Amino acid sequence: MPQSIIDFYSKHKPEELIEGGLWAVKCLVMENTSMTLGSAMTPHGIFVFASTFCGDTYGFDTITLDESRNPKIVLVSHEVIGEDSPKAKAIAANLTEFI
Repeated sequence: MPQSIIDFYSKHKPEELIEGGLWAVKCLVMENTSMTLGSAMTPHGIFVFASTFCGDTYGFDTITLDESRNPKIVLVSHEVIGEDSPKAKAIAANLTEFI
């Protein structure tokens, strides 16, 4: 995980799931290791961190970093589960722009 994201979560420490928003750290770990969409995205370099009301997720594209080593933010549809090469739509240049 890029240092900028580790620094953000270390500083702000969200403790609860925020519906339609950022997940708490414990939710991040669970989603990206054992839940269907998150664990399907991590092999593609996408670490999911938030959800929409429709079940889609926002993720950090840890493969595509900007010059400051910040990941691009992408939106991944819940309908991509099982695809070999899921499509992720870029929606923000970094977490600051996303928020």
